Amino acid sequence: METIRDRGDKHMAQKGSGIFLVYVDIDAQHEKEFNEWYNQEHLPELLAVPGILAAARYEAVKGGPKYLAFYELDRALHQKGYLPQKSEVCTKNLMI
Repeated sequence: METIRDRGDKHMAQKGSGIFLVYVDIDAQHEKEFNEWYNQEHLPELLAVPGILAAARYEAVKGGPKYLAFYELDRALHQKGYLPQKSEVCTKNLMI
């Protein structure tokens, strides 16, 4: 499984000046719900934030953590010190 998205404005080829990496393991019982939330809600919300240029998510084929998400940031976002906050959907429904 690989999820790669850009904001729809062709920024994938552009190189930002910052990166934000997140890795996570999800309990098997919550994995389907987590992937639906990530792909349908979380990722579009993040890509709507000015300064987040692109996102990619990878799944480990061996070892762990199971998921690694990579976010490319532009200079403005990097300078503001923005870090994505936990989504209420994630904390209320998935309890991760």
